Amino acid sequence: MSPVLWLLLLAPPAGPPAPAETALPGALGGPVVVAPAALRATDGAPLKLTLQDALRLGLERDRLVRIGKLDSLAARGAATVAGAGYQPNLELNADYSRFNSARQGFSSGAAGADASHSVSVRVEQLIFDTAQTILDIQRTRREARAAEYREVQTQLDAAGRISGDFFDAVRGAALRALAQQLVDLSGRQLEQAQARFETGTGARLEVTRAEVSLANARVELQNSANQYRDALARLRYDLVVPPGTPLEVTDDAGVPPVDLSLDEALTAARRERPSLHAAAATAQARRSALTSATLSRWVRLEISASYEKFLESSRNVTDEYVIGGLVAVPLFDGQAGEARETQAQAAYQRAAEEYQRQVDSAALEIEQAHLTWSDAVERLAAAESAVALARRTLDQTEDSFRLGISSLLEVSDARAEYARAETNRIQARLDRDLSGVRLRLAVGRLPLTKETAGE
Repeated sequence: MSPVLWLLLLAPPAGPPAPAETALPGALGGPVVVAPAALRATDGAPLKLTLQDALRLGLERDRLVRIGKLDSLAARGAATVAGAGYQPNLELNADYSRFNSARQGFSSGAAGADASHSVSVRVEQLIFDTAQTILDIQRTRREARAAEYREVQTQLDAAGRISGDFFDAVRGAALRALAQQLVDLSGRQLEQAQARFETGTGARLEVTRAEVSLANARVELQNSANQYRDALARLRYDLVVPPGTPLEVTDDAGVPPVDLSLDEALTAARRERPSLHAAAATAQARRSALTSATLSRWVRLEISASYEKFLESSRNVTDEYVIGGLVAVPLFDGQAGEARETQAQAAYQRAAEEYQRQVDSAALEIEQAHLTWSDAVERLAAAESAVALARRTLDQTEDSFRLGISSLLEVSDARAEYARAETNRIQARLDRDLSGVRLRLAVGRLPLTKETAGE
């Protein structure tokens, strides 16, 4: 075996590339980290979170991320065990035994002896075994690389869940604020309707309609508050904080703008997306297993050597060495070897199909995120114009109603149009930010830049 091949086999495998732009939190090696001091609630005040705060805290505590870390450690341990197959095995042995067999005594160096003992240092070395150990090293190292890539992908998946729930909470807060604004508007319009009725310039029907509008606005406020509380509950679960912990999300998301075209994003994903690298490494590992299964069907050749130096021995020997060889040719095994090869072939083909499925899945995620982002950008521009127009219309209609020119029904219609326009604007803005986050995650990058992550 050439020295170069030995170096390639015994060198530790390189780890997967970290997600672009910024590193993930490194708290997984120690105990669960509590919230940074700047994020802790004081005097009953809610915990205020930006997107980067939520990501940092959530990724430090996420259970699936920690499980992925442990899976990666286990896979690297298996690779180390396999790599030890071509390493010398050195051990210190000591034994002592008593017996009453003359034959045993003779084998120990003295006929009729009733005890034997020895202290020795033994070295064993596997020299050759028809590449089975080499293939096992290749397989386990590729599986370790796949586990490392899956660990990184698990972190990105967790970032996607946290981001989604964070934006749901932001949306809930914005819709609750809008609902409160509509309650205030309905209350003011009820006061105006009552004032007109009391002065004889308005009908009682307008007061009744205003009361109905206010009641409905309060129901919508309650619904919005409930949805906001549900979103916060999911976010608390993501952050692994106790139920009921008061949270408050801020709209300062800090999401970087999308700077990739669809083709650029698809190309970048093949280079950076961890799930693709994990699937490719798994397929390579299955190919090594297939080669091993094929070779084991025909012949097995094994050469090994050992040397034992006796520091003390009742047999009066100082050292022993053994060089042994084994050649095994399967003659009949009930088709077990053929079945193992077929099983390995199916596993390899399945891994290849899984890789292609990951490629297709990545393309779909990227295309959907890019289309959603493009659509949200266009909708946001239109929604902002619609909000400005609807707000101006509402103000003018309220002024006309106060002067007795417009009816309360017209005011209600204007308020409904304003609510719809503002809801569309909130939805479009958050769709833009969330799709930008999802696009970066689909490519294999964290959603924050170094600047917004505070590095």
